[in-house]
Amino acid sequence: MNTHTPPPGNDAAEREWQAQERAVERERAGLDPAGDDARVLRYRVLARALKQPPEQALPADFAQRIARQVELSTANKASADPGFERYLQRILVAVLMVGSIVVAASHAREWLPSFTAAMPMAVLTNPWLLAFACCVGLSQGIAHWQQRVH
Repeated sequence: MNTHTPPPGNDAAEREWQAQERAVERERAGLDPAGDDARVLRYRVLARALKQPPEQALPADFAQRIARQVELSTANKASADPGFERYLQRILVAVLMVGSIVVAASHAREWLPSFTAAMPMAVLTNPWLLAFACCVGLSQGIAHWQQRVH
């Protein structure tokens, strides 16, 4: 019996799993397929095919060829200049920031009164809150700079 456990799921998945297990066991034992249902017969064909060695052996230098292809692939990706995409990304971020500022400023009469009512101006002018915001911004900026340097 196979030591694998069936995948969690519904009854249909359990039936499929049991059919696969029955097919593998009956194929290993060399039992007559006459008593098997259609699902088990299909899995027996698959089990029989998987027992056979591949018709064509891999070349002796297969691993070296694949390693060379991977090296060339990574070298081509590294040599590709991402400057253009980075330039476009920066333009997009700048356009989105300017657009956000324009929309916020143009609708300030609508949202500013509710904002000031919800948060008193004493909180917005609190020097500790300003210091906290500066510290967070500075630490994020330094972290971003360090990632770009390394």
